[in-house]
Amino acid sequence: MINFALYALPSDDQEEMKAKIEPLLGIEFEGRHSDERGDYYCTRGIENTVRMYTNREASGEMWNEEKFREFPLLLSIEESPHLDEYHQLLTGENDLGAVLIERHL
Repeated sequence: MINFALYALPSDDQEEMKAKIEPLLGIEFEGRHSDERGDYYCTRGIENTVRMYTNREASGEMWNEEKFREFPLLLSIEESPHLDEYHQLLTGENDLGAVLIERHL
């Protein structure tokens, strides 16, 4: 199983969250688009992938994460050696307000 963490973000404004998360984690997002997911942000590379996306698919008819319907904006981290460090930054005293909703090590 891959190491993975999924966070609910406190705002549904991707631009606002991007501006807060990039300096906090020391990463750089690039904008992407898919027909299924719509517009989203992702770091480059296979390892240490951080992705921020809305929970509604682009069509607005389906959920990207069905079991977490109450959260409009999500942040996933996959295969990162920084998973614990990122967790502390996202949920710590920095006022970002992210909530861990799923994790696999």
